[in-house]
Amino acid sequence: MANYVFFLSYARDDYDPSLQSFFDQLNNRVRGLTGKLVREPVGYLDQQRKQGDEWDKEMAEAAANADVLVCLYSPAYFRKPYCGKEVQVFLDRRKEYFRQNRQRAASVIPIVWLPCEDDDIPKTLPKFLYTDADLTKYQEDGLAYFASLRENDEYTKLIWNFAKRIKQVRKDNQLPSLNPVPGIDAVWNAFEPRVPPYDLDYEHAATGPDAAVFVYASDSDWKSGPFGPPDKNAFLYLASAIATGKEVIPHQLTFRSDSADLIDKIQTAALRNSPMILMVDGASLDSHAMQDCFADFDQREFDRVAVIILWRPGTRSDALRHTVDNIFERTSKRREPFFFDNVDDAKKLSAAIAAALDALQNRVTTLPQQTRNIAAESRYSTPPQIQGPGRTAA
Repeated sequence: MANYVFFLSYARDDYDPSLQSFFDQLNNRVRGLTGKLVREPVGYLDQQRKQGDEWDKEMAEAAANADVLVCLYSPAYFRKPYCGKEVQVFLDRRKEYFRQNRQRAASVIPIVWLPCEDDDIPKTLPKFLYTDADLTKYQEDGLAYFASLRENDEYTKLIWNFAKRIKQVRKDNQLPSLNPVPGIDAVWNAFEPRVPPYDLDYEHAATGPDAAVFVYASDSDWKSGPFGPPDKNAFLYLASAIATGKEVIPHQLTFRSDSADLIDKIQTAALRNSPMILMVDGASLDSHAMQDCFADFDQREFDRVAVIILWRPGTRSDALRHTVDNIFERTSKRREPFFFDNVDDAKKLSAAIAAALDALQNRVTTLPQQTRNIAAESRYSTPPQIQGPGRTAA
């Protein structure tokens, strides 16, 4: 089995002589910097597979074992499920590295091959940041533009700096291999969130600060909730995507407005020591059952729960805003990033979820773990044992 230094992930629609030339030059620079002999493999570039073909054994093994992933961002790249699966293999390996070392590995190096708008880049992807300004100043035009220019010293310097980056990342972070090597059907597309997320009582549900619980009324399908369609703007899709992009595992906790178990569910979920976000459809507050439900919630001390009020277009009336003020009298005093009452579109929701998760993760890791006896008939498992400030045992 070949042990590659880096794996180049790209959209087959972007392949042209300049992309091949980039790979060849990067391969040669990395070979020189790492001391690899000519007969030894350095970079992996799939040139044989046609669009839509399955992974072959060589490609799967390369993704499961290569030291570094180099992915060429472009508008087409994020529309290719196989690219998302290649990224996911490295994210899974990166997650295992974190489990073993409690720190994030910088083993994914994105390169803007063609200019991308902010909306092109999926919210599910972590923000892989560079610390070297020389590696970011080309992004406005994309590296493909520099590759098309003849005798471009700037382009030569960029390749050299990327090669040095690969060498340093390989030295600092030794990603564990995936064994057994996964088949393509077993790998999730990293560009799409899991919706709906796993239920909180899922057998392998995660706990602690590295998980998040989204609480919402299940009276209607999430696709018809704020702010969909399309699905990518729906509240639960965005919640799962934002959490995934922060490398937090999303879970859902649903309740019915005609039941009285919301408080018990939240109290039980709080024992898992994970951030929770209660998402409330503002229009639903014209229901007396919902008013009573959330009024009861407001009287409790849930310091690990944030509340986001979602307003569909045309539903935010003065009467309902007054209802929000009355129902969440205590909770609203916490204000942002723990209480948001002005979220009326997908962009504001994305920002609110991101801010709430950051603030709640900080609280979860600094506050003492909550404890409470679980009734024998509870559908939830025994609360996890926490090691250190809010961390579950590996």
